[in-house]
Amino acid sequence: MTTTGPARTGHERGTPAYRRLGAAMWCTGLATFVLVYCVQALLPIFAAEFDVSSSVASLALSATTGALALAIVPLSAVVESWGRTRVMTVALAVSAALGVLAPLAPTFGVLVAVRALQGVTLAALPALAMA
Repeated sequence: MTTTGPARTGHERGTPAYRRLGAAMWCTGLATFVLVYCVQALLPIFAAEFDVSSSVASLALSATTGALALAIVPLSAVVESWGRTRVMTVALAVSAALGVLAPLAPTFGVLVAVRALQGVTLAALPALAMA
């Protein structure tokens, strides 16, 4: 009786597919970083525009990082069930759409809510890398 081990999945190191995968993961990491921290330079403008203190204005960044941290573990289960390519594509597309909508926020609360939703969608990318 012969037993076979589990089927190997993934890409072999050194192959073109492996290099493309590495490049794609690097790009998603960069996109995540950029989409999270793109508002940092705008915090003084948020404080002036929405008439809030600088510490309250920092919620535009903190809401994103906090939502990302809270959503990363639950989304790792979603990544496994939906498929990695689909989750990566949807996460980046929705995050970009929310990034386009954020400047249209009429109030600071709406801006913080949009940024928190963006954090949830961006959490799929590190969850993908962990899976």
